[in-house]
Amino acid sequence: MRIIHVVLGKAKPETADGVSCAVYHLAKYQERHGNDVLVVSIVKRLQYDGEIISRSPRVELFAAHKVPLFLNRNAIRRLKESSPDIVHLHSAFIPEFQVLGHKLRKLGIPYVITPHGAYCVGALVHKRILKRIWLELLEKKLLNAAKMIQFLNVHELQDFRRLDLKNESLKVVIPNGVQEASNQCSEEAKRHLQKLFNLPTNPQVLLFIGRLAIREKGLDLLLQGLSSYLSRSTDKKGMNSRSSNSHLLLVGPTIGNSAAILNRMAKKYGISDCVHVVGPVFGSEKLLVMAGADIVIFPSRSEGLPVALIEALSVGARCIVSYKTNMAEEVLNNHAGWACELSPEGISNALFDAIEELNCRHRREELSANAVNLVKQKYMWSSIAEEIIGYYKEITNVE
Repeated sequence: MRIIHVVLGKAKPETADGVSCAVYHLAKYQERHGNDVLVVSIVKRLQYDGEIISRSPRVELFAAHKVPLFLNRNAIRRLKESSPDIVHLHSAFIPEFQVLGHKLRKLGIPYVITPHGAYCVGALVHKRILKRIWLELLEKKLLNAAKMIQFLNVHELQDFRRLDLKNESLKVVIPNGVQEASNQCSEEAKRHLQKLFNLPTNPQVLLFIGRLAIREKGLDLLLQGLSSYLSRSTDKKGMNSRSSNSHLLLVGPTIGNSAAILNRMAKKYGISDCVHVVGPVFGSEKLLVMAGADIVIFPSRSEGLPVALIEALSVGARCIVSYKTNMAEEVLNNHAGWACELSPEGISNALFDAIEELNCRHRREELSANAVNLVKQKYMWSSIAEEIIGYYKEITNVE
């Protein structure tokens, strides 16, 4: 089967962009299942069209047009030459996709869409009026002509239905995934983390990993919650008896001047000594950092399905998640971590509960094992890719 994925940004494994990372791995495993797969990546700055950054899966870069409602002619030519059985568009509110959708309909090539959380209530708050107008005037037509819309979780599908777009496309819920799942939590991983970030001896490490998008990821609430937790942990003598060696690592690429803002926030809340804003890590290093942390925290205000959270669970990391990650119920039901209300108090309470439980070695091991088992059962790229291919075949009648 000939499959083309289209995404804005470079589809590669070592990126903090969850959508591009997910597209890369989906394409990789669809290729392993015997399909001819091409990823067309639309990027802002490029020396020449057709640059290949990966051959398995094949990822080719094309420059974005100066006018967003136009599409690079070389990209369109490449799509035509490939004669795909199906095209898979990733994300939403993308001007280029309006043009591409029209071209595909004209050529009689079926397409599917994965919005990656773009229609979730939290995501629609930003530029709400503009997005609603765009939905009614442009996006609705693109969606109505799609043969299938893939949602990453049930909550995302429910939010989409609330938009009342009268959409008749096939709708499926299939999550993102990971390549492997095995418990990597160990004292060795903890020591590696400690050395990598120059932490003191025997630190209690709290970790956020992902893009440092303050509002979207709830990082302002996390800092306030940590401040509250540390204050409440102080004993009567003024000594912080439970958390004198707590350190919060904020690991990921900055968005604008978010790193400077986070440092100012930490100083404002009196926790600058234990908050460390550092750059991104990738690949095996990223997994080792997650495995070395005592607790990995995802306090997001809006998500589709955070790849970093699935990766953290896959190595056995103990996680605190907000309900807006759309995975809180699963984490709780599988006894793989804790959920927090989206407020400083909610985060502070979750930290208390989590650190209390983690004092028991048996409980730490149990939580890690449960996290890995959850991922193995539901979030492996190989089985996810196979399931999506099954839907492609149903849509196209191509074997």
